[in-house]
Amino acid sequence: MNCVKCGTELPAIDGPGRPRKFCGEVCRKAATLEIRRLDGRISKLEAMESTYRFKGASLAGSVAVEIRRLEARLGDLLAAQEGDAEVAGHE
Repeated sequence: MNCVKCGTELPAIDGPGRPRKFCGEVCRKAATLEIRRLDGRISKLEAMESTYRFKGASLAGSVAVEIRRLEARLGDLLAAQEGDAEVAGHE
C-alpha cells in the first residue's frame, strides 16, 4: 500500500490493526489542506457550471468533468482520513 498523499510505499504491518494510509504527520496535514482546497475549488466550479448552463455555454460539460475528478480525489482523501481518525481514537 502507498501513502494516499505522496505515493511513498508504506511498510507492511504484521499483527492486528488497520493499515496505514499516510507515511507520516506531514502527509496527513498536507491531505487536510488539500481537502480544504478541493472543497473550495469544487464550490467555485459548481457555481461556474450553473452560470454556464444558464447561459447555454458549451463549457458546462468540461466543468462537470473537472468537478467529478476533484470529487473523486476528495473522496479518496476523506476516506483515508476517516480510517486514521478511527484508529487514533482507539489508541
